[in-house]
Amino acid sequence: MRQAQAVDKTFPSLTRHDSRHTAASLTVSAGTNIKALQRMLGHASASMTSDTYADLFDEDLDSVAERLDNDGTQKIVGF
Repeated sequence: MRQAQAVDKTFPSLTRHDSRHTAASLTVSAGTNIKALQRMLGHASASMTSDTYADLFDEDLDSVAERLDNDGTQKIVGF
């Protein structure tokens, strides 16, 4: 990071928290569930993880809805 900042003064400073949030984001993007993320981050509960990183799971809601529309409904209703 210091080398990048020496070349480009506008290169942002990153904190451990930034790195932790990036790791959580990448893990969610890879398809992990909340319990796995909780264990990875060392949180006491999944609700704590969910409260902290809920915004990362917004796209999951869309993909669940799509899967239910495409696959789930047909299997449940028997079409």
